[in-house]
Amino acid sequence: MLSRTGSKTTHSRTPRRTGALAPTGFAELAGYGSRSRNSVVNSIPVNYNSSLFKLAHTTTARTADSAKAFASTFFSNPDDVEYIEYPDGKDPLLRFFDECERYNVEVLDNASALAEFDALQTSAKMNESIVFLKNQLNLPNYAELSPTDAASAFSACAFDIMLYNVTTQWCSLVSQAFLNHLEYSDELETFYEQGPGYKINYEISAVLLQDIYAYMKNFTTGDTSIVGNLRFAHAETTLPLMTLFGYGNRTKLLASWTDEQIDSRGFRSSSLGPAASNIDFRLYRNKLDQKYYVSVWIQEVVAPLPGCDGALYCEFSMVEKIWSYYLNEYNFETKCAVKIHDALCQ
Repeated sequence: MLSRTGSKTTHSRTPRRTGALAPTGFAELAGYGSRSRNSVVNSIPVNYNSSLFKLAHTTTARTADSAKAFASTFFSNPDDVEYIEYPDGKDPLLRFFDECERYNVEVLDNASALAEFDALQTSAKMNESIVFLKNQLNLPNYAELSPTDAASAFSACAFDIMLYNVTTQWCSLVSQAFLNHLEYSDELETFYEQGPGYKINYEISAVLLQDIYAYMKNFTTGDTSIVGNLRFAHAETTLPLMTLFGYGNRTKLLASWTDEQIDSRGFRSSSLGPAASNIDFRLYRNKLDQKYYVSVWIQEVVAPLPGCDGALYCEFSMVEKIWSYYLNEYNFETKCAVKIHDALCQ
């Protein structure tokens, strides 16, 4: 099981928030832990034991809090849980986006990587949104507001709802058209920085897939006693992994799209990467044929694994075929290496 923490309304060209988990976030993760326990019932032990469970999180306080919140309701003895914290700068599994130099050079630090996002910032849609916000704030015509200011108003409204369930403050200043335009601005950034906009965005998550698979494989062969491998990370972790599996539409998003095209788009990060987004891999053994099967749960709903003909329970041997390239050929270190020529051309 892999869960992300934090808010979807952060902007990745600003420093990542690393503060503690908000009370609403803690409650959300605790609720997820309780629902997960009710879902698996007694098929895996209620009592935590270090020989049976592994709980890991990144170096941030927020993911540590998320792990504790989940454990508080998933286990009958949460005070006994031992947590693994992956150190900053040495976390290729949950923060592979930090550890891949080529990704940083080609995407995060590449001025042209977010060309569509940048184009929207100077578009008629953004200008209309800024004028609307100025009018709502009763600002004079000569007052200057930037796309960043508009994005801040959008984020403030989102946080008011998410943290306080309040719609009478920042949300009272915005219209649906304003929200749609600013949401799409955020969507463009997410698509090209974390999602299917560039192949490297999601392929680097294969290093985590390989580790997930190894645990399942070892369980089928009796080489591990671990029955629950729980990890708590970030949107930059879960969204690329879901994209790697084939979830989400990969049609390129464009700044020039009309409102109708934006409304009907296939890629929705709000579905793939909401706050407390989660992806859960469950391994089953059929009592009749003794074969192992895998089910994938996205946001607590079982989802057909792409490539398995719509089956909700995909035979493990078929899963190995579907993921064959990323399990057997993909090499994180090789794919993330930056050639001198490529680095000089940035």
